[in-house]
Amino acid sequence: MKKFYCFTVQSDISLEDAWQELEEAGVELAYGSDEEDLKLLYGYTEDEKVIKHLPSILSYQLTQLPPIDWEAQWAQHGWDFYDGAVHVNLSEFGSKDQILTLKPGPGFGDLSHPTTRLTLNLMSQQIDHQCVVDIGCGSGILTVAAVAMGAQNAYGIDIDPEAVEHSKINAALNKMEKKCRFCLPEEFHLPSQSIPILILMNMISSEQLVAWESLPALHQISSRWITSGIPLEEKEMYLKKVYQRGWKLIEEKEEEGWYAFIFTQF
Repeated sequence: MKKFYCFTVQSDISLEDAWQELEEAGVELAYGSDEEDLKLLYGYTEDEKVIKHLPSILSYQLTQLPPIDWEAQWAQHGWDFYDGAVHVNLSEFGSKDQILTLKPGPGFGDLSHPTTRLTLNLMSQQIDHQCVVDIGCGSGILTVAAVAMGAQNAYGIDIDPEAVEHSKINAALNKMEKKCRFCLPEEFHLPSQSIPILILMNMISSEQLVAWESLPALHQISSRWITSGIPLEEKEMYLKKVYQRGWKLIEEKEEEGWYAFIFTQF
């Protein structure tokens, strides 16, 4: 059974580096806090052994999930936040001049992290009336942006039911709900249509592997993939693994030490 922990981060370690280390150890993180030299992370794990000796963690303890002020979280970190929402002008990512509005919530994707921005930049070059499948949709930012950029329709998939609901709210807010569908992985069915499929995965490599294995219907189709969330130190090993699937690298892009890629499959 998963338990909820509060992790105190070492003073000389960034919140981002500690977050990545915990995720790679299998912790499902909820959120973080960095105030007055005290850096805290909160997340779920069912195996305490994997967190006992992590270098970035000073201490940890069982706790209860406190109420989260998502608006305050997004206001602090989100991109162009005003009037209670994040605003994303797609022209900044090589697409048309259109502003998307995202309400705060539990889904990842307030545009504060470079991996989301990298994905948007690569998407703007690739979308041309395809069906888009966004694995790990979080706030729905990439799913909604795909439709705004010209996708015929888009499917957002997430393991967190709250993120799925958050995505639905953001799709409706941008009047994209008729072309966006959101669901849990076990509810997803590959659409039976002849148009090309573009698949997005914006998450760290360990999460990408789990997502890949949980959606076997996507393994045998001819498609393009845009993946993001790979730090420089993992790039070589990551590429080696995806090449074993038969993927071919088309393009890569880097921002702040993070990489995103475009691949073809078959």
